[in-house]
Amino acid sequence: MKKIDVLIVDDSALMRKMISDIVSLHPLLNPKDTAINGKIALNKISRNDYDVILLDIEMPVMDGIQFLEEFSKLGKDIPVIILSSFAQKGAEITIKALSLGAKDFITKPSGPISLDIEKVKNQIFEKILVWGLKKSREVKSPFDLDTNLNVVVEDKITFENPPILSVVERKRISPKFVAIGISTGGPPAIRKLLSDLGPDFPLGIVIAQHMPEFFTSEFAKSLNNAYPYFEVVEARDFDVISPKKVIIAKGGHHIVVNRKDDTYYVRVIMDERFTFRPSVDLLFDSIADNVGRDVIGIVMTGMGSDGARGLKKLHDLGAITIAQGEKSSTIFGMPKSAIKLKAVDFVWELEEMGMNLKHLVSYLV
Repeated sequence: MKKIDVLIVDDSALMRKMISDIVSLHPLLNPKDTAINGKIALNKISRNDYDVILLDIEMPVMDGIQFLEEFSKLGKDIPVIILSSFAQKGAEITIKALSLGAKDFITKPSGPISLDIEKVKNQIFEKILVWGLKKSREVKSPFDLDTNLNVVVEDKITFENPPILSVVERKRISPKFVAIGISTGGPPAIRKLLSDLGPDFPLGIVIAQHMPEFFTSEFAKSLNNAYPYFEVVEARDFDVISPKKVIIAKGGHHIVVNRKDDTYYVRVIMDERFTFRPSVDLLFDSIADNVGRDVIGIVMTGMGSDGARGLKKLHDLGAITIAQGEKSSTIFGMPKSAIKLKAVDFVWELEEMGMNLKHLVSYLV
């Protein structure tokens, strides 16, 4: 397999060297080039080809935000991953970078000059592999990363979607809301879905997005500004799920759904039994226990299998369940796991999910 060529953009010579050394440790990664600011990076991109860009935010001459604004005009299909201390101190800046086209982010552990950058070595490996392999034309089958960050490539999974009306007639549910579990590649996918659902979508939405603490609040604000026809909020304890309200699980915490009479609300909790916080499985389990079949559950792009077991539980109760397709998933781990468990009624690509979801709901409410 061809190595993934990486451009490292950071104004610190020490950080460029340390990051390059880390990248070179992985047998599939190649620290091809470096740049000291966004302007020099743009010049290098115009003359060379890269598979992934690691980008600092705070730089002289042209910072990371200015770079992203100019980079978008080039029409280059190169994933950009933010690697910056600003990503931790300034969640608002990081979310802005994501809205400008950055695909993902990693926080430097201890400031602009992080001598302990080794602490995030596995995050660097993971995110470069995910986005670099997604871009690579050599990987034509669904892939995932195992616990040791080895690339696992499987045969394509075939799934034949039934007509929407046939599932509606068979299940005949009265959905109270939509529940979504999503991880790697989540922010742009959620933006696309909310945009496509538009102002007439009648149901509330609860989202468990794997994202660190402090970032979900800014993510919710950015979505609220972009799609004012939804009320988008970071989950607060006892938030009521209501039409056109989008509740995003608080980073670093779990979200579960409870019920009192005909009112459905969320609880924000900590539970150390689950590796991921928020856990999609825990969210879906709570819905199965407290709502039952009257929900639409969706598992979208993400590494691993979080959400598959919980979605299967919902599916077996009679809820309508959906997985994102392989072509549009940044990484197909979570949807693939749900499909393999026979936990889904439909497999829809992101480009069709909003339209199909509106069509589905129009029969049900």
